[in-house]
Amino acid sequence: EMTFERHLAKGNFQTIIEESQVLLKQSSATDDMRLAMVAYLNAALAHFYLGDIENAFSNVLHYKQICEEHGNSRDKYYLYYINAFIYEYEANFEQARQALQQCMEIALEHDAYVDYCNAANFYSAILLMLGQYNDAYEQAELTRSIALNYCPDNLSIHYHYELTLAD
Repeated sequence: EMTFERHLAKGNFQTIIEESQVLLKQSSATDDMRLAMVAYLNAALAHFYLGDIENAFSNVLHYKQICEEHGNSRDKYYLYYINAFIYEYEANFEQARQALQQCMEIALEHDAYVDYCNAANFYSAILLMLGQYNDAYEQAELTRSIALNYCPDNLSIHYHYELTLAD
């Protein structure tokens, strides 16, 4: 059985949506709010990658409603992160920047350095889009420092901050 990450990597977005519907039925039958959050988040990402922003946003709103009542700060990290994608898509870079700042704060609270670096790399890209080149460079340098110390083997993280530094 394929995991969500493998489906995402292979571009099996419709499969993710279908599996999310199954999870939603299971969560409804068992009153499992954590399972419902996973389903809505996965569906939101799949719809986003399909370019179906309306359904992505609808799933984010469902996730947010459950997250506010049943979620923890890690769940809120994912809420802010997916919102940043939607804001970027809508070219609302200031809102995306603010959402990513929240992500980075939450990640640091949990010593989740991979999550921090992913959000920080995205944040640097948003700063570039806002024309804040010096801030983007400084953020990329900070991300490089943290990545070298805490996630030296994560090539994706290193690749992204290097792209920002090259810009």
